[in-house]
Amino acid sequence: YDLYGRREDREPVCLNLPYASLDHHPEYENRIESVKANYAGMVTMVDTWFGRLVDTLDRLRLKDRTL
Repeated sequence: YDLYGRREDREPVCLNLPYASLDHHPEYENRIESVKANYAGMVTMVDTWFGRLVDTLDRLRLKDRTL
């Protein structure tokens, strides 16, 4: 627990700093809907595959010992 020193002595860390300028870029406006749709599709895919995993664990009676 001594690796980082006392919590009270440390400055708070911001974990969501931007990697680039947050200026408005109109040339990307036409891509926003596509990016949102792709993201939603990926979330749905992960949800589907995770559901299949849980169903398989349930079918094999391993869910209570796994998750």
